[in-house]
Amino acid sequence: MIRLPKTGPPEAGHRPVRTGALIAVFAAALAALAPAGTPRGGRRPAAAAAPRQAVLDLLASGPPWSRGRIDAAVDRLLAGAQRVSGRPSLRSVLPALSAACPPAAPFDAREVLLYAITEKTDNEFDDVEALQYAWGVVPRRSADRRVRLAAGGARFAADDRDPVEATIYSFPSSSFEPGEVERLLEAVRRAHPKRPIVALVDPLMRIQLADFARGSAITLLDTFGWPYSPWPRDSFSQTRDSRGRMVLLARPKAALLRARAADDAMAREIVKDAPEELMRRWGEPVWALAPVPFHNGQLLTAAGAAWISLHSLEPRILEILHASRVPVESFANAEGIARYCAAARRAAAELGVLYGRTIRFVHRLPESGTLGQRRELMTAIGGGAGFDLDSIVTIAGGGAGRGTAIVADPSRGKDLVAGSPAPDLSAFADLYGLSLRGEDLRRALLSYQEQPRALRLGAFLDLVGRHLREAGFSVRRLPAFLVPVALRREPVAGEDDFLIGWNNVVLDRDGEKLRAEGFSGGLASGDALARRAFSDAGWELSLYPPLVPSVVRNGGYRCASNNFRLLPK
Repeated sequence: MIRLPKTGPPEAGHRPVRTGALIAVFAAALAALAPAGTPRGGRRPAAAAAPRQAVLDLLASGPPWSRGRIDAAVDRLLAGAQRVSGRPSLRSVLPALSAACPPAAPFDAREVLLYAITEKTDNEFDDVEALQYAWGVVPRRSADRRVRLAAGGARFAADDRDPVEATIYSFPSSSFEPGEVERLLEAVRRAHPKRPIVALVDPLMRIQLADFARGSAITLLDTFGWPYSPWPRDSFSQTRDSRGRMVLLARPKAALLRARAADDAMAREIVKDAPEELMRRWGEPVWALAPVPFHNGQLLTAAGAAWISLHSLEPRILEILHASRVPVESFANAEGIARYCAAARRAAAELGVLYGRTIRFVHRLPESGTLGQRRELMTAIGGGAGFDLDSIVTIAGGGAGRGTAIVADPSRGKDLVAGSPAPDLSAFADLYGLSLRGEDLRRALLSYQEQPRALRLGAFLDLVGRHLREAGFSVRRLPAFLVPVALRREPVAGEDDFLIGWNNVVLDRDGEKLRAEGFSGGLASGDALARRAFSDAGWELSLYPPLVPSVVRNGGYRCASNNFRLLPK
């Protein structure tokens, strides 16, 4: 079975922060913020809205508000709600709640109440958005800006050709501390002084980043607690339609992607929250729902095509086969392999229509040869299970033939670990919170690279390297190695190991200058090898301080950022 990385809602991640902690921060921080009575954001609530006594009582008691008072107010607001699986249904009380907040209520009171209501209810994004709009904390409703895209009507950017115009991040307080977020954003801002930088943040992170964001020209979009993951790249794409409008394409629901279903609303979050200045700059963007599921970490648009692996298509393949999991047992016979490959070809054709470009595989498909050869190839392809394609392969245009493909290489990763000085390994251990250091860490890492999962990944990447070379690419190999999460002092839910590599980068063009940006791997010699490999391919690589809580859940820099690109209208 193929294991998608980076699963689970933010609260299953690094440092859970729930409503109580948020309210404690509110109590300490509100006095230092702007005057409490100053409304912030877009549309004000209608003057005719009938306030609920629970909100009035809360307003009369503060600020600051204690956790107990917030909980009591929310319990009163939800007292008449129907129950769904034991939780109050927001939809059942939405009309009453929409009229519950008076126009004069300070933004901070509305924010913390909306956060608590979202966290405590069974809800859908449409209902949460409707309540936010009714309470005047967002300037527009994404529901009013939805469009339909005709088949083949979307134009997508090319990673290796179109320049980055803006970068979107997601920083839930359940995953990150403010200090590590600021270190990353400081580095990005130094590299790109004029680039718009937008961050999705919950109220706790908004409070803690507010001063820094103002001083660094970072736009914070308040999610009011909607449980987004830290990986905005995967769930939506920027396109242009036949009229030249920017359209944010959201992925539809898919069984395999259910664990991160909340991320499907990221496109809508941007459309409803972006300030007017950015909306005008982007040409008043709208959003649409894609006709087929996708996972952007599994697709590379470069060298005139969209490059995928068999794993890229798994959500749609399972839909076509009416299966809940990959039918691995059927790969023992030719009919089972042929059935899976036929579903893959169909899914690839659908994806090609959506992306308006040729879909190419980074490896051969087991569609010919003896049964033994086909089973052997299927086994080799299976070694890429559980790894996003953009974490192990980089495809860049330019040069002879199709251009350059940079492919991760676990055998070189093992050599890197073996040859790194002990102080470098100790610094690596400190960065990633590992329990071993120096030579003890070296021995543990080298031993883990001999485990079946690491060896299978190496076989898959060797297969990819050979195929891309045959397809006309100049292929370069970069070290990559796996770190078992058992070495960490803090556990990581849902992961056995995490990948350290240098492929998960964003490509950009600045005039004639070719640039790439990604996370430092935490080993100085590995960073140097990566810079040299990209330089030899014609790209200047900038490496930023890594978001460790993202990396240890297998989310690299490209996963952690969604980049809007300049597309011709």
